[in-house]
Amino acid sequence: MELHELTPEEDVVLVGLLREISSADGRYSESEKAHVERVRVALGDARFDAAVMTASKQFQTRDALKAAAKAVLDQDVRVVIYDTLDAMAASDGKTEEEERPLAWLASWWDLAKK
Repeated sequence: MELHELTPEEDVVLVGLLREISSADGRYSESEKAHVERVRVALGDARFDAAVMTASKQFQTRDALKAAAKAVLDQDVRVVIYDTLDAMAASDGKTEEEERPLAWLASWWDLAKK
């Protein structure tokens, strides 16, 4: 599965989680920006921008984001989203703050933590 195969609802979860991971350690590095740009290219500008707008409205709290993440049931979707997030976090060295949301995703989604 590839990012362009996600549904609009899955796009929103991906974007919300990208924001969660990229802001977790209080810095948004150039390598993280490059990963977000790759997601933008994979989804296309209009689709990415729509997901960003929806995510910013839908995920006013971390609990709302967690609930949406838990609702992702397709294991292939879980893997592609997790791998995207993990690669972004690793791009500038994972911090403990970035590890936390990755750990809860791996746990909820039955993924072996990388």
